[in-house]
Amino acid sequence: WLAEEFAALKASFSDRGKRLDEYIEVMRALWSGDKTTFDGDFFQFENCISRPRPAQGSVPIIIGGHSKAAARRAGRLGDGFFPGNASATEIADLVTIVRQTAEENDRDPDSIQLIAGGGAPPGPKLDERIEKLTAIGVTHAIMPTFPPDKLADIGRSLNSTYG
Repeated sequence: WLAEEFAALKASFSDRGKRLDEYIEVMRALWSGDKTTFDGDFFQFENCISRPRPAQGSVPIIIGGHSKAAARRAGRLGDGFFPGNASATEIADLVTIVRQTAEENDRDPDSIQLIAGGGAPPGPKLDERIEKLTAIGVTHAIMPTFPPDKLADIGRSLNSTYG
C-alpha cells in the first residue's frame, strides 16, 4: 500500500492487486498437486513440486484491507475477510461487497469467514461493538492486547453477552 516501498524494490505499484491475486492462485496451485505448472502474467513454472503441502489440503487465506478492492478480492479468492478496526457501518458496506462478489463468482458467501477488530476496551462500548459486528455477520473478533488486570473484565463482559 506504500508506493515508496514498491519504488525501492523497482516493482510496479499499479500492478500490486493483480500480482496479489496471482500469488493466491500460485499458492493454491502448489498446494493442490504433486507437479504443478503455472503460466501467469507474473509467475511461470513447469512441473514444480512444493513440499510440505498443507496437511489439511490448504491454508485459509484471509484477505485484509479496508477498501472496496480488498472486499472484492475476498469475495473472489479469499477464505476470509479482515477489514481491520473500521467502524461497523464501514464494515457492513464492505461485507456487502464481499457477499455480492462471491455470488458473482459462483461462491457461497457464507463460506467466507468475516473477521473484525474488537476495537474497544472492556465494558459497554465493547459489548455494543461486538453486537453490531455480530449483526453484520462477523464471526470472529480480534481483540487488542490489554493489561493483565483488564483480562478478567474482558472475559466477564464477553461471557455475559455471548456466554
